[in-house]
Amino acid sequence: MRSGWLHRVATTVCRRPDGRILVHRRPHTVSRFPGQYNWLVGGAVDVDESYESAAARELVEELGVRASPTFLFKYLCRGAISPYWLGLHEAVITDELVVDPSEIAWHEWLTLDEFQEAR
Repeated sequence: MRSGWLHRVATTVCRRPDGRILVHRRPHTVSRFPGQYNWLVGGAVDVDESYESAAARELVEELGVRASPTFLFKYLCRGAISPYWLGLHEAVITDELVVDPSEIAWHEWLTLDEFQEAR
């Protein structure tokens, strides 16, 4: 990524069974997108790792939950840092979150209406 090479990223939209969507804010101390709000949880896909495995790993690392993300689609994104293939997933989360404070400073489950208003 530092060299601007094409890489892969796996992201997940997290929902509760009632449809609420997880929204979070990144800490102000991180190097990428400090203080920004997001509704996607994710990160880089390792060499020889599938998008689905990377998405599941990121849920454990960032939210402290085990889930089976459903792959939706991937597309080529001309990112601000470098180009990447983005694999988008969705997961229904029923467990309580144990967020990694180095990754997530604040989080909340929003209804679809609350999400649309915040957007």
